[in-house]
Amino acid sequence: MQDRGNSSGRKLSGRPNQGKTETIRQRKVDVYLPTTELLQQWKEAADSSGMPLSKYVLEVVEQHRQGVQKLSMSPFMLEEKANRLEKEVTDLRLRLETLQSAFRNQEVELTHLSGDFMKSKEGCVDIPMVRRMVQALRSAPKEGLHYEDMWKVMKVNHNDADQMEKWSRAINFLLDVGLAAKSDDGMFWWVNGR
Repeated sequence: MQDRGNSSGRKLSGRPNQGKTETIRQRKVDVYLPTTELLQQWKEAADSSGMPLSKYVLEVVEQHRQGVQKLSMSPFMLEEKANRLEKEVTDLRLRLETLQSAFRNQEVELTHLSGDFMKSKEGCVDIPMVRRMVQALRSAPKEGLHYEDMWKVMKVNHNDADQMEKWSRAINFLLDVGLAAKSDDGMFWWVNGR
């Protein structure tokens, strides 16, 4: 029988596998996990991969150490991540639907306002021009946007009489319905929501 304190490595009489057992004990590594939940997750991952926990840990550590990514996540962890991502996608879809609904409502409101304006004044308002103007004014700094800067942002050619007429009708429409305001020095700003 081999004495545990025997450093010579001689095999003493007794059980024939005692030397093997001692060698196994020398290779033992204890891993203390921060929570029992994590231990349970490791056990479940090992079970789902069809390996004992010790072999599973060895495989994962060796693959990581050698840079192999075959078993980067256990099926349990993949399922958990997939569930999280599905929830994220659902939340993003809901947000997209809300934004699309708000955009449709804005277009309907602009159409109604345009109809009211056309009834009250001669002429018509170019809805795409109004939409671009609303976007320019809403993204402008709080102090407003000078009309020349607005032309640049909206890509309006101030030398084109037709474009300038559409721009003029659009800004007058927004001023008339109270969605925009202007100063004497040519600054315009969005009123609704500021």
